[in-house]
Amino acid sequence: MRAKDVGHKWSKVMRIAVLLGVAVVAFGGGYLVGKRSTTPVAVVTPVVRAATEVEPSGEGVRRQRVGVAGSPKGPLAAPVTIVEFADFQCPFCNRARAVIDELLAAYPGKIRFYYRHNALPFHLDAPLAAEAALAAEGQGKFWEMHDKLFENPYKLKREDLEKFAEELGLDMSKFKQALDTRAYALRADQDRDAAALVGARGTPAFFINGRLLSGAQPAEAFKEIIDEELVTAQQLVAKGTRPEKIYEALLAEGKGGNVKRR
Repeated sequence: MRAKDVGHKWSKVMRIAVLLGVAVVAFGGGYLVGKRSTTPVAVVTPVVRAATEVEPSGEGVRRQRVGVAGSPKGPLAAPVTIVEFADFQCPFCNRARAVIDELLAAYPGKIRFYYRHNALPFHLDAPLAAEAALAAEGQGKFWEMHDKLFENPYKLKREDLEKFAEELGLDMSKFKQALDTRAYALRADQDRDAAALVGARGTPAFFINGRLLSGAQPAEAFKEIIDEELVTAQQLVAKGTRPEKIYEALLAEGKGGNVKRR
């Protein structure tokens, strides 16, 4: 076979491989950030992973000590705490919103859900969007801004953020000043550092009572863990743990936590 023909066939094989790779990403469940590169990674099956070496409760259950921050959805004394590390430009994070809403409806009063920021380096508008959400939180409208941002993932420039703030009825002077002075940049950085500390290298990353579930997974993947955690919570309450202390008790020996920048 001539060298030219070999080269042509090899080029065709490479094109097919690339197309397959794109297809896998399109149906995948999250973005993974490596040390030197940023690569979309498909997560098409439920994956539960945690990197601690301790087992604070339940045989084979490993947890990360994930701090909570911000205003949660759900009651503070809920037996199951879900913390999401996400990015407003991440399509997989956007996809996961419906699943979280489904879970909150399926387990009324049993889940408290926190959103924490992990802006990925290749999403250039995500850091300012995170700060805008935090500025809205400072005026009591985090979740309203959260929804606006995810509903408009291609409109996250400064002028767009101000438009959303105006639509939500925020004090525009305070909002603009917060963005001008980067008043919430430190808080967003702390969230990102906390994500790295507990092994959340990509988005979305969910921690269910400290147990990591990676990617935009179906509701069933969450429910399997939630049902186990409800049983564990009942056992703790039966032994005298107050409902509002369940999360703290479960994660007492876990690794990780918040990082404060100076």
